[in-house]
Amino acid sequence: MKKNPPPTRHLVLALGMCIVLVGTVGTAGADDAARCASSLQSAYGKYFACALKLHSRASKQGDFTGDVDFTSCEVRLDKIVGKTFARYGSACPEFSSSEIVEFADQCVGDTASASAGMLPAAALTTVAEACTGPVALDRSKGRCLPLAEVFAAHPPKIDSIDISPNAPAGTSAGHVLPTASVRVTFARTELKRLPPSLEIDVGERKPVILEASATDQAVYTGTIPWDSKVWSEYSAALEQSEAVAQGRDTPVFEGRVLAGEGPASGGFFSEFLAPGGSTSSVPVLPVISPATVDPDLTLMITDVNVVEDPDRTFDPCTPSTGTAMGKWTFGRLMEEMANPSATGLDPSAFTLDLLENWLVDQTVNGLSIPARTAMQSVIDRWQLASGGAGVPLDLSIAPFRLMAIVNRVDLRGNSPYGGGGGGDCGEGRFVFGLLNTDTCDPLRFGVILEYKVNLPGCKPCRKYARKWLDLQDPTLGGPGDPLYNDELENLTDIFSLGGTTPGNPNGSSLGQLRTNENALASQWELREFVLSPATGLLVPDTTKQNPHMPLNFTTDLENWVNPNAPIICANDFTVPDEHPVGAPFLAASVPYGSASFFDGVSSATLPDRCARFELSLNSCAGCHARETDTSFCHVGDGCTRPIGSPALLSGFLTGNTVIDPADGTPTRTFNDLARRQSDLWLAAHIPCFPRLALPVLAAEH
Repeated sequence: MKKNPPPTRHLVLALGMCIVLVGTVGTAGADDAARCASSLQSAYGKYFACALKLHSRASKQGDFTGDVDFTSCEVRLDKIVGKTFARYGSACPEFSSSEIVEFADQCVGDTASASAGMLPAAALTTVAEACTGPVALDRSKGRCLPLAEVFAAHPPKIDSIDISPNAPAGTSAGHVLPTASVRVTFARTELKRLPPSLEIDVGERKPVILEASATDQAVYTGTIPWDSKVWSEYSAALEQSEAVAQGRDTPVFEGRVLAGEGPASGGFFSEFLAPGGSTSSVPVLPVISPATVDPDLTLMITDVNVVEDPDRTFDPCTPSTGTAMGKWTFGRLMEEMANPSATGLDPSAFTLDLLENWLVDQTVNGLSIPARTAMQSVIDRWQLASGGAGVPLDLSIAPFRLMAIVNRVDLRGNSPYGGGGGGDCGEGRFVFGLLNTDTCDPLRFGVILEYKVNLPGCKPCRKYARKWLDLQDPTLGGPGDPLYNDELENLTDIFSLGGTTPGNPNGSSLGQLRTNENALASQWELREFVLSPATGLLVPDTTKQNPHMPLNFTTDLENWVNPNAPIICANDFTVPDEHPVGAPFLAASVPYGSASFFDGVSSATLPDRCARFELSLNSCAGCHARETDTSFCHVGDGCTRPIGSPALLSGFLTGNTVIDPADGTPTRTFNDLARRQSDLWLAAHIPCFPRLALPVLAAEH
């Protein structure tokens, strides 16, 4: 069997360590799991050493880039793995020989490349650093990652959390340091994922460690700092939320689909005050009425008094009522993104370079994106208004109309895992529509600037969410009131100003810029851009979670979906760049129509219909078309907004019922703003420790 190590990956990790820590639960009843993990680690190490030796030999013979025959290594690996699985059975983690080969070959390729000088020598150090501490297999990304990163994106399911305040156990400078004993019971389905201990961010200077029980593999115990004020406030907030529900059942969502209704969660703190300090069960997944949060003030802000704020916005069609280069104008945001004081980039040239991407064919992920040369007329009109043909674009008259400011704190990870040392607090977004400045007609061309909120850790994220929630405070006066708009600007500054994420290109917090249009050609098309670490310019990138459109209704799509159906159905998946290796799979752009959705050749050849639905819903084409019964744009009719009017919102956001487009059944109900309303309340109120039970919305949109 011929094997040629795949291209260098950004993260290369030692699978042996991955196998040990995924397969070992650290309890007395897990001896077989530990022995299996040890055997698989040994198998990995032997295969890796064998493959690296053969690859090194081929390199010395001048065949560095050619195929290397690893068959002898694989035969030995298969024998060890077969014996291991036969001996330990279900105690083993769910690895196959082919998975071990795949990961080991990545390591072989990267190690050999670094050794040959094709990568910096530091690449080998990166391998070691990536595997410092617990690591785990993230099947959605097809590689091992630090355990904290995996759990932050895919937290293990928790059945119960019990807390019991302790008597004062110590003092510091004369002050009592109260603590509480905690007991976390994980779902039995998570046992193979759990390591011997977990590091949890509880919002203090140091994380706490939860240790696995010696008698029950699913139970972890530890001691956390106990702030009775925080917990009593949380309990009181739950009581207030329950009162808002007024006894009515509250929507309950599974992912983004309305799954049913249930009673709102109530308070619990009084249980802590029972005689003897009895243990209290804290709500694991509180049911919160959406009525506790006003989405128009806190989540999807389309009010004309904001999107046409005279001090912060500018519309070239009504220049007398705005402020050129105001904080929320397209031109100002592009200037902040270019960050000229730190990068030396000219913001005008930076913006022109983005637009010129449409003038020529682009290649992304080995796939071609055909030019849409009608963009030249957009550039010509802007240049003419700036002073004449060929002159620099005047960003102060950028032909883009603000349609919405969007709070996507629901896209945050689960910050308590790993001591809160990484991740972000979701996204903040600006949604714009392009204008024809000759006629002042809106064009069907939407642009979304999607920023990561660089506030890692539990306490900063909780405080940030609380500030969004505070926008509904009546004393702020609402949209248009100087107090409200000032507070909103303070929040958008956190992610939109230059230098807000120093480690990123240009120091910008931009995650991606997306466009959705049929103004340049008759067919709607979605594109995605990211800031290049090399140049600081916005460059075309893959459209995440959307397979290449010609793969739809083909066996090539089925060949990826079917073996990955469980993680797709669980919405824990990432559409790969390639499948199989060398064959582009992830889309470079998404040309689509009103009836677009994803499916296999037939329901018989793609039997897991849950996987079909989740793949389609999370794709750009499905989400913006038939899977959610959306007419191309979620904000704005055709991604447009008339002056003086708020942008229309899609039924997916405000509530609609959709018949499955592939099978005609089931019927699903969406109301994504209601889901986000409940989530914002949780993000703002839940104390740090019980946040580890919150699920993560594994979505790009």
